[in-house]
Amino acid sequence: MNQRTQSRKVRGRRTQEVVARWFRCSGWPHAESTGAGRPGEDITGLGPFLRIEVKARRGFRPWEWLRQAGGQATEGVPIVPIVVFRPDGAGETTVPRWGALVTLETMTWLLDQAGYCPGTVPWAQGHREPDEALAPPGGNEWLYLNRRGGSNGST
Repeated sequence: MNQRTQSRKVRGRRTQEVVARWFRCSGWPHAESTGAGRPGEDITGLGPFLRIEVKARRGFRPWEWLRQAGGQATEGVPIVPIVVFRPDGAGETTVPRWGALVTLETMTWLLDQAGYCPGTVPWAQGHREPDEALAPPGGNEWLYLNRRGGSNGST
């Protein structure tokens, strides 16, 4: 293994350890790094809902990373996949400003669960509408905005 590859692996392993420490200090006392390069979750001990994928990469491949973090729900338990990424040049003291990626669906669900959604989010009720129903009506406004009354979501 060349020196550059070895350095990237060390950085990846260290990044996972730093992210696990961040979660431990933020209220998840059992958060642990599984070690870089292993399949499955990168951080364990966060409970059955959270699946954390940690990236310390030069390239930016959000779609690939989100698919990797996604995983499968088990026995009706929703999985909240989150990608934590450490940009080049970001040292360990900047961890609060590292990026986190979630899908739009996950973000909407989280915002709804936190009480930020003034209307009804269909998947928060445990069901989904057909994909066609989420297409922009007229090509410029989203259906869920129109459900709230008015063409721009206002009453």
